[in-house]
Amino acid sequence: MKRNLITIGALAFTALLFGLTASGSAATIYDHAGPGPNPDGTSSYWGNPGSTPSGDVHDPRDEGVFDVTHMDVAFSGAALKVTIHSAFFGSSYMNRPEYSLGNLFLATAGWKPTGSADNHYQANSKDHTDTVWNYAIQLQADGDAQLLPVMVGKGVIAGGSLRDTQEWQYQTFSPETPLSTGTWGKTMDSLTITMDLPEEFSEVTSLGIHWTMFCGNDVIEGRVSPIPEPATSLLFGLGLAGLSGLLRRKTKQ
Repeated sequence: MKRNLITIGALAFTALLFGLTASGSAATIYDHAGPGPNPDGTSSYWGNPGSTPSGDVHDPRDEGVFDVTHMDVAFSGAALKVTIHSAFFGSSYMNRPEYSLGNLFLATAGWKPTGSADNHYQANSKDHTDTVWNYAIQLQADGDAQLLPVMVGKGVIAGGSLRDTQEWQYQTFSPETPLSTGTWGKTMDSLTITMDLPEEFSEVTSLGIHWTMFCGNDVIEGRVSPIPEPATSLLFGLGLAGLSGLLRRKTKQ
């Protein structure tokens, strides 16, 4: 009985601590351009290069501005905050329409690229993938972000202007009413998108996520799991603490 009390007490403390800190947590998807694995041991997604040379970043002028280094994703309940890190956002290319920002693609059934991690999924392309990108967040010029469902017959997924094998934008045949709206903004080295998603996203257990700029010179893609909402963890921890107290009282009687 004493051992059970200690175990329950430890679980209660862990749940309460997690509930107090979870709101500040975020997962990171890395896109390491050099040789070797990412900092977390995973393999970067390169995807099918199309007509460009094989590799993570297509940078023909060797300017170092197209490299997307990583993406921070906070996904809890139906709330989503994504921050993409790249020098591209502070470069002069941002003022040129041919290098505009792409859509943020979401896959609620998870990330399922074709190919293998060993060769950075170079067999995977927008027309040859097991990932179903069923939502796209479009970034409007005024800082608004709009979530649209990706639907066959309502639009097409366009590829980048150089790496045309990689998803850049969902283009609808006619104006569509967004399912949800949010905001986006950028600094010299990052782009942040924030949105409260529809309630059905709270049931998602693994979210695929993808972004590239118009040219497709670098693509970042991967999966994240939702962060348990702090209130849920706090309630669970309080319940365990109450159970521990009840068992302790019965043990003394």
